[in-house]
Amino acid sequence: MGYILDFIHNALPRSAILATFRGVDPTPELQTLFNTVWRYFPDRAVVVKSALGWPIQILKIREGDGRFLLTV
Repeated sequence: MGYILDFIHNALPRSAILATFRGVDPTPELQTLFNTVWRYFPDRAVVVKSALGWPIQILKIREGDGRFLLTV
């Protein structure tokens, strides 16, 4: 998996390779594979690591129109 993610990142260096975790802590080994890592809780999403430089670290999750929306 690491080779595939390295290839994608080299081919598209400005892209975010996002991993999301729900119910478990992201291990340091998994965090090194992805340049953006979020951890989901029932009411919020926490940005653990961001290659995009997001100034916001905690986003609230709410459901609307059958979709999940992230808000500040």
